[in-house]
Amino acid sequence: NTYHPSLTEDTDGFKPSNKLRNVELQFNEVFDTYTKHYYGKHAISSVYLWDKEDEGDDDSSKKEELSSFAGCFLIRKVIGEENEDENLRRGYWNSVHVVDVSLVKSGGGDGKEEDSTNDNNAKPTFVTSYKLTTTIGISMTPSKSLQLDDTNISGSLTRQHEKVMPSSLDASTTATTQQQH
Repeated sequence: NTYHPSLTEDTDGFKPSNKLRNVELQFNEVFDTYTKHYYGKHAISSVYLWDKEDEGDDDSSKKEELSSFAGCFLIRKVIGEENEDENLRRGYWNSVHVVDVSLVKSGGGDGKEEDSTNDNNAKPTFVTSYKLTTTIGISMTPSKSLQLDDTNISGSLTRQHEKVMPSSLDASTTATTQQQH
């Protein structure tokens, strides 16, 4: 990430891990293409990802494997004078999608619990929890030709969805995320 203006030497700034930054770059590229095709050339998008701290895990060697992350996928389209719709003078469409991805241990194999096989070498199992919150905001001002000069139609809608899926430490978070779509 590059900060403008540049950060001072004593300030680290907000930066995801290198692995997550690479995923963020890929998501930005894909999401930009999606935005241009679906919303048109005047729409812009950004994707920001950040590492979440894994609670109760002090083993730094597992940090990379067990990392959870969150992200924000943003789209903005402003409708102005270049608008081709004669009935719409101006308006905007904002989409904010916040995702929380957590890898959660769901059982066995840590050597601390008794299990029916007494196999302390059994691999622990994990699930991935996906939480999505989407908010859409829209505003439209009709054309002057409709004689509705003081009219503005605006609104917003928020929805949430959560899903828990089996996970494997062998698979990358990106592959798991791609399987969801």
